[in-house]
Amino acid sequence: MGNEIQKSDKKSVSIASNSSAIDNINALRAGQKAALSKTELARQFSQLVLFVLDGSFSMKRKGTSGFSRGEEVHNSVLKVIERLQKSKNRSSFDVGFWAFAEESIEMYSIRQVKQFNIKDDSFNPCKVINKGNGTRLFETLQSLELIINNYLHEHKDLNRKVLVIILSDGEIHDYEEVIAIKSKLQSKDVVFSSIFYESIDWEDFFDELDLNEIKENLSNLASEEAYYLSSVDPEKIRQHMIQSVTKISNV
Repeated sequence: MGNEIQKSDKKSVSIASNSSAIDNINALRAGQKAALSKTELARQFSQLVLFVLDGSFSMKRKGTSGFSRGEEVHNSVLKVIERLQKSKNRSSFDVGFWAFAEESIEMYSIRQVKQFNIKDDSFNPCKVINKGNGTRLFETLQSLELIINNYLHEHKDLNRKVLVIILSDGEIHDYEEVIAIKSKLQSKDVVFSSIFYESIDWEDFFDELDLNEIKENLSNLASEEAYYLSSVDPEKIRQHMIQSVTKISNV
């Protein structure tokens, strides 16, 4: 009986020892994973992302989520910023925000993505726009020209790119001026992504021919087809923003 008990105790000690070793390994792996998630590489490249967001009064109408489209834009952009902040290359991303309608408003000046406060910062363009009866984009792009040129010059020693993400839900009233300055700014280092934020009630405001022309104009603002999206779904808009950033930065 004593021998049997002694054997049983040894087995119990062995199992406990193995369990403890496994726990230690799991704890070590968890620690390594946490450490890697906090790893921040020094600036490997320089990518400037400029969000240019329609803040006209039509963006206050409800979207598919039940929130206003301005709030849907905020939620989509918030997730993009949050994802970039978690990237090990977060030191390489600089971001700025502009809102446009009948006026042009700088929402957030250029800063590293890690400097944004995702709990308190608002990315709803409607909150900063007072003159929202029209949709004019030229003034905003004109003000960005100097910013883009300065950024490319300041970061000339690194691989650098500028991505301009334009989002609008309707007709650009100064389209001819806008397409001209967009063509002037676009280069191998400056890429344009455009999003046509569709509405569930477009038929109340536009006929089919007008709608097709609006879509075509917005698509012409993208550097290439892969950088254009037309959708009513805020989740698809978020995905398109991420895909545009990923495509230009190759990360």
